[in-house]
Amino acid sequence: MKTDHMKDFHVCICSYKTKRKDKLKEHLCRFEQQCAICFSEMAKLTIVKSDCSHLQCQSCFNNWQLQKQSTCPLC
Repeated sequence: MKTDHMKDFHVCICSYKTKRKDKLKEHLCRFEQQCAICFSEMAKLTIVKSDCSHLQCQSCFNNWQLQKQSTCPLC
């Protein structure tokens, strides 16, 4: 179940359109400092942008791919 904080976090991530990873880390807003899936600090992790523009850490993205899921874990 998503909390109000998580809803705000999700909206903030979805509105972020930059594709360049170096700029991405510079412009992370206050709500985007943690992976939306595992809540690890994004600044210390490799950030992955899925085809639907959601952001998550490399570890969560890899786990999602290993499970052969057809939809984004945040969609």
